[in-house]
Amino acid sequence: MLALLLIGVTSYTQDIPKLYLDIESNFNSENYEACSKMEKALAELALQRNDTLVANGYYYIGFANSMLGKTEKAISQFEKEKSIRESLGLQSSEDYGNVLSNLVGLYFEIGNNEKAASMAYQLLENDKKNYGITSDVYVQTVLNTASVLRDVDKLKEAQTLLESNIKQQEKSSANYALLLLKLGDLYSYAGLYSKAGKTLSEVFPIIEKQFGLNSPEYLDALVITGTHYVRQGKYPEAEETFDQALDLLKPEEETYMSALNDQALVYRSLGQLEKAEKIFTEIKVMDSATLGTTHPYYAITLSNLALIQTDAGKYKEAENNLLKTLAIQKANGGTKSLTYTRTQTLLARVYQSAGQVEKAIPLLEQSSTIFKTKLGDKDPDYAWALFNLGMANWKAGKGSVGIKQLKTAASIITASLGKNHQRYAETSQKIAEYQWLQKQNKEAQQTFGEVFNNYYNQIDVTFPVLTEEEKAKFYYNKIRPSFDKFNAFAVQSKEEIPSVLAEVYDHQINTKAVIMLSTEKVKQGIKSMNDPSLMTQFEEWQGIKEQIAKLYGQRDESQSIDSLVNVANIYEKELTRKSSAFASQYIRKKYSWLDVQKALKPNEAAVEVIRFTNYNPENGGAFTNEIRYAFLVVTTQTKTQPDIILLNNGNELESKFMNFYRNSIRFQQEDPYSYKNYFESLADYLQKNKIQKVYLSSEGVYNQINLNSIRNPFTQKYILDEYDVHLLNNTRELASNMPDKRVGQAPVLLGFPKFNLEETGNKKVAETRGATRSITRGGITRGFRGGLLRYMRGEEDGISVLPGTEKEINEISVLFQDKPHVFMESQAAEHTIKEVNNPRVLHIATHGYFLEDEAPATEATQSQYVANPLLKAGLILAGAENFLLTGNLNESGDDGILTAYEAMNLNLDDTDLVVLSACETGLGQVKNGEGVYGLQRAFRLAGTKNIVMSLWSVDDEATQELMSLFYKEMLGGKTQHEAFRVAQQQLKLKFKQPFYWGAFIMVGE
Repeated sequence: MLALLLIGVTSYTQDIPKLYLDIESNFNSENYEACSKMEKALAELALQRNDTLVANGYYYIGFANSMLGKTEKAISQFEKEKSIRESLGLQSSEDYGNVLSNLVGLYFEIGNNEKAASMAYQLLENDKKNYGITSDVYVQTVLNTASVLRDVDKLKEAQTLLESNIKQQEKSSANYALLLLKLGDLYSYAGLYSKAGKTLSEVFPIIEKQFGLNSPEYLDALVITGTHYVRQGKYPEAEETFDQALDLLKPEEETYMSALNDQALVYRSLGQLEKAEKIFTEIKVMDSATLGTTHPYYAITLSNLALIQTDAGKYKEAENNLLKTLAIQKANGGTKSLTYTRTQTLLARVYQSAGQVEKAIPLLEQSSTIFKTKLGDKDPDYAWALFNLGMANWKAGKGSVGIKQLKTAASIITASLGKNHQRYAETSQKIAEYQWLQKQNKEAQQTFGEVFNNYYNQIDVTFPVLTEEEKAKFYYNKIRPSFDKFNAFAVQSKEEIPSVLAEVYDHQINTKAVIMLSTEKVKQGIKSMNDPSLMTQFEEWQGIKEQIAKLYGQRDESQSIDSLVNVANIYEKELTRKSSAFASQYIRKKYSWLDVQKALKPNEAAVEVIRFTNYNPENGGAFTNEIRYAFLVVTTQTKTQPDIILLNNGNELESKFMNFYRNSIRFQQEDPYSYKNYFESLADYLQKNKIQKVYLSSEGVYNQINLNSIRNPFTQKYILDEYDVHLLNNTRELASNMPDKRVGQAPVLLGFPKFNLEETGNKKVAETRGATRSITRGGITRGFRGGLLRYMRGEEDGISVLPGTEKEINEISVLFQDKPHVFMESQAAEHTIKEVNNPRVLHIATHGYFLEDEAPATEATQSQYVANPLLKAGLILAGAENFLLTGNLNESGDDGILTAYEAMNLNLDDTDLVVLSACETGLGQVKNGEGVYGLQRAFRLAGTKNIVMSLWSVDDEATQELMSLFYKEMLGGKTQHEAFRVAQQQLKLKFKQPFYWGAFIMVGE
């Protein structure tokens, strides 16, 4: 709601007409209808006199009209008030400043942004003259003007205004804090998230000192920070921050409604639709009481409520609320306004979701006509209206009509936004699917290529500065589903277009683990160089990238992306030249299967395991419930494209076959089926082509099994003995293998952590909540805490201790010639691992955790939050139980949990080997194996050459003996892979069952 400023109280010596007294009386009693009707009479009085009394009358009627939603009339009255005060020479008065402020808000409300900005600058100059640049009044006007400039997309002007005025204030003063807070909000709004986070971190202690923890200013800072998290896609952090704000806010405070509204939208993004619907229902009741049921803001609340109900499948309720919204918007702006049209489009979406496509089409036809009339036939919004109409026609069985509309939409988007815009990819994706449906396979292949060129560009340009959550959302909701569709298309069309299999392989190796880029590790590498100018260059490059990422999601390219990209490229060349850390993370060469082939020797094969959900392109397209797997194989004999071996029983591989494998291992029973289920088809190919060594990159369920532990029922030999299987995170590693010049430090052995420490932690650190803690560090959110605690329960409602790891560490420590650093009990802590500096070997013996994957994205969940997959996997260390129970950090500021995200930022560039012992990854119901893969990949990105980790927990004796054998062989001169394979074969002589010797796998070399 617009906050209108009140006029001052004035004493009048002249006679006061009854008309004025009636206007004032109606205003004071909030009888706005009666007040508004006196407009004509006041105009007649104004012909007789020109004084402050008439000016005040115009103010009263203007305010009344504003409260009634008659914005145009309100503006007219305030303009008349302004003219009178100017004619009386009262530009220096407080009332003149107030009328300027009111006009700023009202012009902005009706969309007259230029007029709003013009009035804002007048107000700024007025207050500067009257009060001075350090006055509270002037600073407040600067803040308001910056808000207006931001809202009219004059971001650079707003930034300059704030930055210049911050310099005029005493550092750490109240006004300094307010301006800094506004600047942080502006940075966040502009997509400059790094600058925003830094600025907001600086402002909290100043606001706390100047205003206090319960002050409106502190609460504003919380709400702004929560909104910052929403923009970044950090919804769990946003939820905690809004919770903190709402605990302190009173319902009558203006910020309360804003925070409540944002909290509801956060719940929607988190998929907590019941909570979101409850909040919007409460807001609806409050709006009804304070604004009435015909006010435009009430309509916005109804529309938000309908969004939630649509997501929840409550289509009738959503329809009713949108029809009410349309009625209000019709009364306020007519049926041709863009606001009305956008609500129509939303109603059409409800009908489509409810399966009533025929009811949606007329609405979409009307919407596209209005967009075309209002905005022109080259506008992106018109293109998107055509896209929606085209999809509706396709779903209604009018595919030939729909495809024309989709192609027209794509042409407009190409001309107005360019082929690198997100909407171009979405539109082209649907065109490719329609071509596939029509068996126009070569055309579909080409159009799919356009989609993936767009995605590769977005990855290169935006991924370095997206948050982990944003990267995960883009990957799981956009890239992964698109490649699943393409894989399904490739399998169907491979006979007609064999080359499509080469594209599948290339896409796999170039996008696998693409979300695991670490900006923090680059920062650490640059910081260690002690070159301030290089760090400045990096931060400037980061800011430019953030601007580009923001622009790629907007409806137009009013700012030149090309020029920003050119500037970013200049920075990248310089940073690549000076920083190897930067080059290794951000300069990603594209590889093909041919590059992998060049690295192979005769009798060797590179195998990529592909997992995808089958897709049916009919009636607009939909995923089926069928999971499929495939081996894509490259050898030195491969001619034109990789060979494919299909496994069409993916659902069984991930359910009953997996359960049989696990139970056979656990209960040490004969397993005559797993070889046939998981390996036989590949083995037949390997035998036929005389392949002995296999470089295999796993995916899905293959991350949850140890192929070496499976026995060939025909030869009674284990795969361990029949093939030399090297597990890789990605077969592109064969092509990108560089000469190894590692010189690691003394080994670090860490285990037997004390999960429950006596000390509850530093009180000051422990009390840090929500906004401030989340800004300064990443970590485990409240929702993850609950899941982890349930996951890690031991026999006595705590995390089960691992006594065998103490003996394991002690026995291993004596094998090294150079004395290793040993950390156990309370020293087996998170900060200990984070402080390691390139040990030659890092051995960690503790619990691992691997939480469930999310359900695949659907049309209804496309906009929802995707939890950071790098938080779904990690290691449990000293003090973790204290944190999981209380949420408090310990004295070192740790939570006792090393996530995969934190692991990939470790300093392990000269580390040869990381061993993760006692991880029990088999406990997690990891549907696609992403959690296990994430932890492996994280340590590889941190720099280590190889990783050894356990897939299930075995008895202490077998683990200790395997480790001793492995280290003896390795320290005796064998390569790590050879040493590990020999150790397992030797242990197999003593312990016949794979339960004992097959629990561990090595990934990397």
